[in-house]
Amino acid sequence: MVSYEPLYRLLRERKITLQSLSEKVGYKPKSLSVILSRHQHITTSTLSKICEAMGCRPEDVFEFVNEAPEHKRVLFRKDWQYSSEEYVVVNWEKVLSDLKVKGYSMNKASVEMGKNGNWIALRKNRKYTKKTIIKQIADFLGKPIEEYL
Repeated sequence: MVSYEPLYRLLRERKITLQSLSEKVGYKPKSLSVILSRHQHITTSTLSKICEAMGCRPEDVFEFVNEAPEHKRVLFRKDWQYSSEEYVVVNWEKVLSDLKVKGYSMNKASVEMGKNGNWIALRKNRKYTKKTIIKQIADFLGKPIEEYL
């Protein structure tokens, strides 16, 4: 499997954001982020653009690994461009079943919490979630956060 961890390390070392790289490469920031964070394959022309923008070689952008890599970019978020926020893996099945028990759909609960209608639905599709977000949901349900981690 292809892993883009070398690129993330290079970005962190040079203190370059993924957004500024995407502007240099000519991609929308979200598109490049999705490709790299999900370890999807890129074309040689995209690889060439990334290497040109970063002034590096292809082996500085990706590596081959035997198994699916953990989403290590989350570790970079702690000390890099995003925030010092802690990210956690959430048991969304438990969250959703507790919402049903209380008589809430994801949309209704999101609105009750003062968020837009699909706020919870968007978060449940992510592998990692900000700890403050799951804390808000746990508080809304009246349960300790530990039940959902």
